[in-house]
Amino acid sequence: MASQNPTPYPFQFDTSNHIETHNDTTTLTLKNVRGSIPSTQTSRLRTMWLEAHRDPAKIIAHPCGYDGLSARLIEEAGFPMIFISGFAVAASHGLPDTGYIAMGEMSARIQEIVRVTSIPIMVDGDTGYGSPMNVRRTVECFAAAGAAGVMIEDQTWPKRCGHTKGKSVVSRGEAYARIQAAVDARNQGRDIFILARTDSLIHGWDEAMTRAKEFKRIGADGVFVEALPDREAMRKCAEELDIPLLANIIEGGKSENLSAKELAELGFAAVAYPWTLVAARLKSVRDALDGLKRSLMSGAPPMILGYSDVCEGVGFNKYWVLQTNAQSAREYILSQPSDALSNNPWAVYQALDLYSRTARLMNFKQAKLNVAKEALTAMETPPKVVIEFGTYIGCSAIAWAAILRDLHGPFAEGLHIYTFEVSETVADVARDLIRVAGVEDIVHVMVGPASESLAKLVEEGKIVKGGVDMAFFDHWEKFYLSDLKLCEDLGLFRVGSSVIADNTDIPGAPDYLEYLRAGGRGGEGSVKYVTKSVQSEHIVERRPGGEDTNTPNSWVQYRHPTNSGALRNVSGKDAHAMMTPTTITMAVFSLIIINKAGGLVYQREFQPGLRKLSTNDYLVLAGTFHGVHAITRSITPKLPLAPAAALATTPTTATTPSPSNVVSPSATSSTPTSSTASYSYPNPGVPATGLECLETDKFRLTCFQTLTGTKFLLFTDPLMANIDVVMKKIYELYADFVMKNPFYQLEMPVRCEAFDRNLQGWLRGRT
Repeated sequence: MASQNPTPYPFQFDTSNHIETHNDTTTLTLKNVRGSIPSTQTSRLRTMWLEAHRDPAKIIAHPCGYDGLSARLIEEAGFPMIFISGFAVAASHGLPDTGYIAMGEMSARIQEIVRVTSIPIMVDGDTGYGSPMNVRRTVECFAAAGAAGVMIEDQTWPKRCGHTKGKSVVSRGEAYARIQAAVDARNQGRDIFILARTDSLIHGWDEAMTRAKEFKRIGADGVFVEALPDREAMRKCAEELDIPLLANIIEGGKSENLSAKELAELGFAAVAYPWTLVAARLKSVRDALDGLKRSLMSGAPPMILGYSDVCEGVGFNKYWVLQTNAQSAREYILSQPSDALSNNPWAVYQALDLYSRTARLMNFKQAKLNVAKEALTAMETPPKVVIEFGTYIGCSAIAWAAILRDLHGPFAEGLHIYTFEVSETVADVARDLIRVAGVEDIVHVMVGPASESLAKLVEEGKIVKGGVDMAFFDHWEKFYLSDLKLCEDLGLFRVGSSVIADNTDIPGAPDYLEYLRAGGRGGEGSVKYVTKSVQSEHIVERRPGGEDTNTPNSWVQYRHPTNSGALRNVSGKDAHAMMTPTTITMAVFSLIIINKAGGLVYQREFQPGLRKLSTNDYLVLAGTFHGVHAITRSITPKLPLAPAAALATTPTTATTPSPSNVVSPSATSSTPTSSTASYSYPNPGVPATGLECLETDKFRLTCFQTLTGTKFLLFTDPLMANIDVVMKKIYELYADFVMKNPFYQLEMPVRCEAFDRNLQGWLRGRT
């Protein structure tokens, strides 16, 4: 077909994951692992680069992608990896590569591309978007999003394309600190390939080589010296640096345009083509628009690709195959003797499992079933109501129904499984199979987006608050987090409820996992990773090749704590995270940001029905609070220094508030208290901070002041917990979308659509 690329990729590379499967047991061997948390894709990427470094026949040539479709086409064409280029992503936003695109946009693209591809992904991390701490956060976020590699460079911010005019680099010390931060993030967290880039060739050959050699010493996996001018410079670079090297070929750019074969012979392990697909998009779209305009007065629009080719390219055909396979499964079940399957859910499940071994069919395999049984039978109160995200042909729903009947008996009342499917055609198949199994009184198939179906069930009173015993996520991983938050917003979980999610590592639901690790709607935000016996406040990622290889990859379960709060030992086959069933998003009323001079720079309300204030009222409120804050700071008592004997006892002092340290819910100033009975002395090294929290019976006002004097005033429900978590997230969004905006000036009003959108989206639990 026209949409397929028939030209073979000319170089060698290993496409296997080193996975061996024997019946229900999967063994995974990972090579060249450097981080404390292994990654299959990073292992593949690092292995390919090391092999290409040693063998020119294995050079890794790869065009740079910018969205899900371009990435799918790169993989379809047979290339071994995808590079998400900052230049290409900026271009896809209609912007030049001059610092407009930052971590938020790149993280979103990583997740978009990871979901539709299976080969390793390298990401352009630019300068890391700030200080070494920002670099570390960028590397951690990209790894959590699913990237196998990240490139960090030594340009100043805002950076620009390495082949354009006006670029500059930071000092050696700052450059080394950036790469050290990236390496530390890798070594102490999730493994990720670190590609260190230097643009310092503008200061001479010796400067570029000095930096590249130090990057290697620090621990980078590969090095990229940008804008090497010609063949001789490339050869010399490869001779001086015994490390996997990347070449960058821009058509008509500063570097001599050599073939991948020639670059391999010079000693390069990989070559990227960042402009190719952007240029192709510019030309092809312009040509298509020109042809369309020419056809407006007469004739048909130009035929660029046939209907079937477009359907194949964007994935419709794969979807239709799934529908066809679902219908074939129904025909298979209905063709079996009725006395063997009728009203026997376990027999129907086993027949579908057998059929899936010879047909291309998504199925609820035996290993998953074992985990499901363990999870349900381990619950202190036997579950009666289950919600399932992702029905397909109903195999898992039939299994859930069989388990519930086994737990409660065949005549138990109040057993309900609500399962959500987007395709009416596939849902009809599921209903037929559910009728054959005889569990139509238990299983209810809802068609449409899960969020809409769930809200409708609540509205109709079929599901009540605290009425869901267990939720199972097995649909599109992109919606795991938003659907989980919807369940929490609706108050569906009770104390003791369980949530199980499949495929959290492969294909991956990094935002869902990050949310659970951070404590979700409560807890301490501290999650431990173990492989053996764990306690109920812990969460475990199920990884192939680990101690428990008979179980499916990447199952994560979180469990709300029991009323007593007692910890219960469970086996390594379980995966639990302690979560406090509190609500964050519905308790945040409004946010005000005040600059250091007391001026109002931002105000936003997040809940309907609040009493509206005029702009002038907000200005008065900002000035008034600024004055009160200054007065309470100035009147903080300054007591005399303690005698030497008293100073021997370490005092307990208040600290300057930060996003991770917000004071207790009471009207307080920063007056410190001593742990001795006789004295109360402030720590002279900790400045007084003024009023930090004000609580009424209707709301709580919490203030966080940055080191530059900017104040964040958050108005919340007085019973809301974990305000420090919310404050921390708000400040992170402010840093990402406001402070890094090249058009924003400190102290000026905040007018940033990206900040508004991401802030409101996060508070509503929909990002």
